[in-house]
Amino acid sequence: MPAWLAGLVFGPELMLSGMAAPWGPSLALVVAGAILVGVAGFAFARRRQRSWLGLPMQWPALSTITARMALFEAAEALTAWALMHRSMQPVLAPGGRPV
Repeated sequence: MPAWLAGLVFGPELMLSGMAAPWGPSLALVVAGAILVGVAGFAFARRRQRSWLGLPMQWPALSTITARMALFEAAEALTAWALMHRSMQPVLAPGGRPV
């Protein structure tokens, strides 16, 4: 699923549920639950030789984090934070009010 599609699907759900606050405890619990489910799913998938469709499992060859990857992720996180707090938050928050 492309990231923009995930945002279109889950963004309105976060607003309707009242979890649009950037550091709300309810959102943190949802994220923690999603991480646990993801870790369990990948642990299960790593032990399999073939997918449920019968195709061979293919994992990325690169397993280390490079300095370039870390720099890109830091820049992406900083940009997302800046956009959320400067321009998009009043539009995305319920009622158009910043949270």
